[in-house]
Amino acid sequence: MKRTPWNPDTRAIQRVKDPLPIPVRCHYCFGHVTIAHHEKVFGKIHSKWPWLYICTECKAYVGLHPYTDIPLGTLADYPTRIARMSGKREFEEMREKWNLERTDAYQLLARKLGINFRKCHFGWFDIDTCYRAKEICENMIIKKR
Repeated sequence: MKRTPWNPDTRAIQRVKDPLPIPVRCHYCFGHVTIAHHEKVFGKIHSKWPWLYICTECKAYVGLHPYTDIPLGTLADYPTRIARMSGKREFEEMREKWNLERTDAYQLLARKLGINFRKCHFGWFDIDTCYRAKEICENMIIKKR
């Protein structure tokens, strides 16, 4: 049976530890949010699970956990996507330099951000939190030199 967000894999759903609610309204413009396929939005498929939630008005979007209808984070407009990618890039470099497992790195970042570990996901961060996380990671990279 072919999986879609309307026919998700129950085991994949159970693997998601901290699911966010499915977005219905955009937190930027209050527009309606719908599910779309990568080909419709980007003109090509960008991942093995080519689905996302997208605002029909401002086009903010977020991907879905593979084989589920669960969002990977919150809807993101272009500036938020840039901030998340930038922060995540520094996070991965810090993790590599310090030779940390992913969970350990997120626990460390959560502690330094002063947030609960369960809420420490770049896909959940707003722009300010992304830049704070990026600065923390950059400082840790500098310390390791």
